[in-house]
Amino acid sequence: MAKNKKTKKLLKNIFTTLIAIILIGAIVLGVLLLFRQNESETPKPQKQQDYARDTNTASEKIRTEEDLKDEEKVGEASNDTKDRQEADSRTDAEIKASAKKNSAGLLVAEPEITYVANEDGDTLVGAEVRNLNETGGSCTFTFKKGSTTTSVTTGVNAGPSYVSCEAARFEKGKLTSGTWSVTVKYKSNSAEGESEAQSYTIQ
Repeated sequence: MAKNKKTKKLLKNIFTTLIAIILIGAIVLGVLLLFRQNESETPKPQKQQDYARDTNTASEKIRTEEDLKDEEKVGEASNDTKDRQEADSRTDAEIKASAKKNSAGLLVAEPEITYVANEDGDTLVGAEVRNLNETGGSCTFTFKKGSTTTSVTTGVNAGPSYVSCEAARFEKGKLTSGTWSVTVKYKSNSAEGESEAQSYTIQ
Protein backbone atom coordinates (compact mmCIF):
# COMPACT_ATOMS: atom_id res chain seq x y z
CA MET A 1 0.00 0.00 0.00
CA ALA A 2 2.82 2.35 0.95
CA LYS A 3 4.58 1.39 -2.24
CA ASN A 4 1.63 2.38 -4.38
CA LYS A 5 1.45 5.77 -2.70
CA LYS A 6 5.13 6.39 -3.42
CA THR A 7 4.66 5.39 -7.08
CA LYS A 8 1.70 7.71 -7.52
CA LYS A 9 3.61 10.57 -5.90
CA LEU A 10 6.62 9.95 -8.17
CA LEU A 11 4.44 9.92 -11.31
CA LYS A 12 2.74 13.10 -10.17
CA ASN A 13 6.10 14.82 -9.71
CA ILE A 14 7.29 13.67 -13.14
CA PHE A 15 4.06 14.91 -14.77
CA THR A 16 4.33 18.29 -13.03
CA THR A 17 7.97 18.60 -14.13
CA LEU A 18 7.08 17.82 -17.76
CA ILE A 19 4.31 20.43 -17.76
CA ALA A 20 6.72 23.02 -16.31
CA ILE A 21 9.32 22.19 -18.98
CA ILE A 22 6.71 22.49 -21.74
CA LEU A 23 5.50 25.88 -20.41
CA ILE A 24 9.05 27.21 -20.14
CA GLY A 25 9.79 26.02 -23.68
CA ALA A 26 6.65 27.70 -25.02
CA ILE A 27 7.59 30.99 -23.29
CA VAL A 28 11.14 30.88 -24.68
CA LEU A 29 9.83 30.09 -28.17
CA GLY A 30 7.34 32.97 -27.98
CA VAL A 31 10.08 35.40 -26.95
CA LEU A 32 12.30 34.26 -29.83
CA LEU A 33 9.49 34.64 -32.37
CA LEU A 34 8.64 38.15 -31.06
CA PHE A 35 12.29 39.21 -31.26
CA ARG A 36 12.61 37.96 -34.86
CA GLN A 37 9.43 39.80 -35.89
CA ASN A 38 10.71 43.10 -34.47
CA GLU A 39 14.03 42.57 -36.16
CA SER A 40 12.39 42.00 -39.56
CA GLU A 41 10.34 45.24 -39.23
CA THR A 42 13.41 47.40 -38.48
CA PRO A 43 14.50 49.16 -41.74
CA LYS A 44 17.86 48.10 -42.99
CA PRO A 45 20.56 50.80 -43.44
CA GLN A 46 20.39 50.37 -47.21
CA LYS A 47 16.60 50.87 -47.20
CA GLN A 48 17.01 54.02 -45.11
CA GLN A 49 19.57 55.32 -47.58
CA ASP A 50 17.22 54.55 -50.49
CA TYR A 51 14.38 56.37 -48.72
CA ALA A 52 16.58 59.42 -48.09
CA ARG A 53 17.72 59.40 -51.72
CA ASP A 54 14.10 59.20 -52.97
CA THR A 55 13.09 62.07 -50.65
CA ASN A 56 15.97 64.23 -51.89
CA THR A 57 15.05 63.44 -55.51
CA ALA A 58 11.43 64.47 -54.90
CA SER A 59 12.57 67.73 -53.25
CA GLU A 60 14.88 68.48 -56.18
CA LYS A 61 11.99 67.82 -58.59
CA ILE A 62 9.72 70.24 -56.71
CA ARG A 63 12.44 72.91 -56.67
CA THR A 64 13.00 72.39 -60.37
CA GLU A 65 9.28 72.82 -61.17
CA GLU A 66 9.15 75.99 -59.03
CA ASP A 67 12.24 77.35 -60.78
CA LEU A 68 10.62 76.70 -64.16
CA LYS A 69 7.46 78.54 -63.10
CA ASP A 70 9.55 81.49 -61.90
CA GLU A 71 11.43 81.52 -65.20
CA GLU A 72 8.13 81.49 -67.11
CA LYS A 73 6.85 84.46 -65.07
CA VAL A 74 10.09 86.36 -65.70
CA GLY A 75 9.81 85.55 -69.39
CA GLU A 76 6.20 86.74 -69.55
CA ALA A 77 7.07 89.98 -67.76
CA SER A 78 10.01 90.47 -70.12
CA ASN A 79 7.75 89.95 -73.14
CA ASP A 80 5.20 92.45 -71.78
CA THR A 81 7.94 95.03 -71.27
CA LYS A 82 9.26 94.36 -74.76
CA ASP A 83 5.80 94.80 -76.27
CA ARG A 84 5.36 98.14 -74.49
CA GLN A 85 8.77 99.32 -75.60
CA GLU A 86 8.00 98.35 -79.20
CA ALA A 87 4.63 100.14 -79.00
CA ASP A 88 6.23 103.28 -77.57
CA SER A 89 8.98 103.22 -80.20
CA ARG A 90 6.52 103.41 -83.10
CA THR A 91 6.93 106.49 -85.23
CA ASP A 92 4.07 108.87 -86.04
CA ALA A 93 4.16 107.62 -89.64
CA GLU A 94 3.81 103.96 -88.52
CA ILE A 95 0.91 104.79 -86.21
CA LYS A 96 -0.92 106.77 -88.87
CA ALA A 97 -0.26 104.07 -91.45
CA SER A 98 -1.97 101.49 -89.19
CA ALA A 99 -5.08 103.66 -88.70
CA LYS A 100 -8.10 103.31 -90.99
CA LYS A 101 -9.54 106.16 -93.02
CA ASN A 102 -13.15 107.32 -93.26
CA SER A 103 -15.08 108.35 -96.38
CA ALA A 104 -13.68 111.89 -96.13
CA GLY A 105 -10.13 110.55 -96.25
CA LEU A 106 -9.43 111.33 -92.58
CA LEU A 107 -7.86 108.82 -90.21
CA VAL A 108 -10.41 107.11 -87.96
CA ALA A 109 -9.59 108.14 -84.39
CA GLU A 110 -10.64 105.80 -81.59
CA PRO A 111 -10.97 107.95 -78.45
CA GLU A 112 -11.83 106.26 -75.16
CA ILE A 113 -13.00 107.82 -71.90
CA THR A 114 -10.56 106.79 -69.16
CA TYR A 115 -12.28 108.28 -66.11
CA VAL A 116 -15.24 110.31 -64.85
CA ALA A 117 -14.86 111.71 -61.33
CA ASN A 118 -16.35 114.19 -58.87
CA GLU A 119 -14.13 116.90 -57.41
CA ASP A 120 -15.77 119.24 -54.90
CA GLY A 121 -19.02 119.07 -56.83
CA ASP A 122 -17.39 119.56 -60.24
CA THR A 123 -17.36 116.65 -62.71
CA LEU A 124 -14.00 115.82 -64.31
CA VAL A 125 -13.63 113.65 -67.43
CA GLY A 126 -10.48 112.31 -69.10
CA ALA A 127 -9.84 110.42 -72.35
CA GLU A 128 -7.11 109.02 -74.63
CA VAL A 129 -6.78 108.22 -78.33
CA ARG A 130 -4.54 105.15 -78.37
CA ASN A 131 -4.42 104.57 -82.11
CA LEU A 132 -2.92 108.00 -82.92
CA ASN A 133 0.09 110.05 -81.91
CA GLU A 134 -0.11 113.67 -83.04
CA THR A 135 -0.54 117.23 -81.83
CA GLY A 136 -2.97 119.96 -82.79
CA GLY A 137 -6.20 118.06 -82.20
CA SER A 138 -9.03 118.67 -79.74
CA CYS A 139 -11.36 116.59 -77.58
CA THR A 140 -15.02 117.49 -77.07
CA PHE A 141 -16.74 115.86 -74.08
CA THR A 142 -20.53 115.77 -74.21
CA PHE A 143 -23.06 114.86 -71.51
CA LYS A 144 -26.62 114.03 -72.57
CA LYS A 145 -29.75 113.38 -70.53
CA GLY A 146 -33.01 113.33 -72.45
CA SER A 147 -33.11 116.50 -74.56
CA THR A 148 -30.45 118.23 -72.44
CA THR A 149 -26.92 118.39 -73.84
CA THR A 150 -23.82 120.12 -72.47
CA SER A 151 -20.28 120.01 -73.88
CA VAL A 152 -16.73 121.07 -73.02
CA THR A 153 -13.82 121.11 -75.51
CA THR A 154 -10.18 120.67 -74.44
CA GLY A 155 -6.78 120.46 -76.08
CA VAL A 156 -4.56 117.39 -76.29
CA ASN A 157 -1.08 116.25 -75.30
CA ALA A 158 0.99 113.74 -77.26
CA GLY A 159 2.03 110.73 -75.21
CA PRO A 160 4.76 108.16 -75.94
CA SER A 161 2.54 106.46 -78.53
CA TYR A 162 -0.93 107.96 -78.12
CA VAL A 163 -2.90 111.19 -77.76
CA SER A 164 -4.01 112.23 -74.28
CA CYS A 165 -6.99 114.59 -73.96
CA GLU A 166 -6.72 117.35 -71.40
CA ALA A 167 -9.26 116.84 -68.61
CA ALA A 168 -12.66 118.48 -69.08
CA ARG A 169 -14.29 120.15 -66.07
CA PHE A 170 -18.06 120.50 -65.82
CA GLU A 171 -18.70 122.96 -62.99
CA LYS A 172 -21.07 122.17 -60.15
CA GLY A 173 -24.68 122.79 -61.12
CA LYS A 174 -24.05 122.41 -64.85
CA LEU A 175 -25.11 118.78 -64.66
CA THR A 176 -28.33 118.13 -62.75
CA SER A 177 -28.83 115.00 -60.64
CA GLY A 178 -29.65 111.83 -62.54
CA THR A 179 -28.05 109.44 -65.04
CA TRP A 180 -26.23 110.95 -68.03
CA SER A 181 -24.51 109.44 -71.05
CA VAL A 182 -21.06 110.84 -71.79
CA THR A 183 -18.99 110.65 -74.99
CA VAL A 184 -15.79 112.20 -76.27
CA LYS A 185 -15.10 113.23 -79.87
CA TYR A 186 -11.58 113.72 -81.18
CA LYS A 187 -10.86 115.94 -84.18
CA SER A 188 -7.76 117.22 -85.94
CA ASN A 189 -6.77 118.21 -89.48
CA SER A 190 -5.93 114.59 -90.27
CA ALA A 191 -8.23 112.49 -88.04
CA GLU A 192 -11.58 112.33 -86.30
CA GLY A 193 -13.67 109.87 -84.33
CA GLU A 194 -16.06 109.49 -81.40
CA SER A 195 -16.09 107.10 -78.44
CA GLU A 196 -18.87 104.83 -77.29
CA ALA A 197 -21.22 106.34 -74.71
CA GLN A 198 -20.76 105.65 -71.01
CA SER A 199 -23.31 106.13 -68.25
CA TYR A 200 -22.57 108.34 -65.25
CA THR A 201 -24.88 109.22 -62.39
CA ILE A 202 -24.85 112.69 -60.80
CA GLN A 203 -25.98 112.69 -57.17
